[in-house]
Amino acid sequence: APLPPNGEVEPNDDSYTTPTPLNGAFALAGDLQGSADYFQWTVSAADAQQRWRFAVRAPLGVNVYLTIDGPPGWADLSSSTEDGGAFTVFDLGLLPGMYSIGLSPAQAQAAPYTLTAEPTGVRAPNLEEEPNDRFDLAYPLDPTQPMQGILLAPRDTDYYRFAVDDAFAAQQWSLAVATEQPADLYLCLLDDAGNGVQCRE
Repeated sequence: APLPPNGEVEPNDDSYTTPTPLNGAFALAGDLQGSADYFQWTVSAADAQQRWRFAVRAPLGVNVYLTIDGPPGWADLSSSTEDGGAFTVFDLGLLPGMYSIGLSPAQAQAAPYTLTAEPTGVRAPNLEEEPNDRFDLAYPLDPTQPMQGILLAPRDTDYYRFAVDDAFAAQQWSLAVATEQPADLYLCLLDDAGNGVQCRE
């Protein structure tokens, strides 16, 4: 497939003074040779009603580190391609506002990359949203309704939270996980302090 247009405008090697501006959905190409790259992404109220797929692609063997710093109330995200050439976040939930996107480190040789963000559908309570890969970022879960989510990588972890009142605690519940493809999963029930109550493989 052809590369997207070169949307990186140098100098953009400082997140505060020279980021390349972006709005809504985008697809661009850039190069990390000589400097890291930073972008300032504006997400509108209409954009924030959608789930987003965010992807970085780079040459094999080049480890690109991605950071997304958002407005107050949004949990910042970071990850890397880990020499594998690609990193994708599915079902990213956003707040309206300004986001700082950083790609690093600078490379001595040519290191072309592509960076894309596209909406994938309207947000819904039964569809998991990233980031929820830490205990403090657990996504709200209604235990009486099915939840659909995606594990992004072999080491990915998704956290969910739900409240237990006296009526809830008076009943017996069964918690089950099903996958479209065979997978070895580790399912744990934690208390509100993050301590394990019960775990199953």
